[in-house]
Amino acid sequence: QLPDNHRQVVFENGTLRLTDVQKGADEGTYLCSVLIQPQVSINQTVHVTVKVPPLIQPFDIPSTSVGKLMYIACVVSSGDM
Repeated sequence: QLPDNHRQVVFENGTLRLTDVQKGADEGTYLCSVLIQPQVSINQTVHVTVKVPPLIQPFDIPSTSVGKLMYIACVVSSGDM
């Protein structure tokens, strides 16, 4: 059973559209069930995994001189890798 909210829409042809996808709310196993005759149906499941984009911490690029060594750290503070 889908939650009753504006983010999930099922069209007449059976297509499910999710908008503003959220990891906790939308991730999981979905079941598609087609009734082909009274009391006879075909079922298929699919597992949906929601990936959270990485958040990269802001960084400054230090000034340097030609020929010097410079390090720039790129730090991911959250999100899925």
